[in-house]
Amino acid sequence: VVFIDGGTTCLQLAHHLPAELNATVVTHSPSIAMALVDHPQIEVIMLGGRLFRHSLVGVGAATLEAIGRVNADLYFMGVCSVHPNAGLSTGDYEEAVVKRALCHAAAETIVLATSEKLNTASPYQVVELAHVSAIVALASTPRALLQPYEAQGLTLYLA
Repeated sequence: VVFIDGGTTCLQLAHHLPAELNATVVTHSPSIAMALVDHPQIEVIMLGGRLFRHSLVGVGAATLEAIGRVNADLYFMGVCSVHPNAGLSTGDYEEAVVKRALCHAAAETIVLATSEKLNTASPYQVVELAHVSAIVALASTPRALLQPYEAQGLTLYLA
């Protein structure tokens, strides 16, 4: 059972999942759900809530209630900012609360981050880096941007 966050980076992940993958994906993103329609072996579970139009994801009490009923193996998180000291953060308070709940409801969290999101901080913290197992970044990401995360013992995957 895998949580997949909303946003453009997570949408790219969904588009690249193998058609024959057998899994359950739980998401609060209508865009992610639609991207998985042609994957017959993936059961898609949509979490409800109020639509946050900026990121096209569900937020609010209904979303948090639904997250609280799922124990996922893995959470693929998209964020606005990843900082070695400030941790993971985003620009909307409610979105940060939902991401935090998803992180805590999963056994492992993997962050998907493009280079412009590294070493930046947004107003609302999601979690500290101690809650993250790995970061997936583009292979073209400069090593200097990745070094602070390696120094903290995070696993880095370059794609």
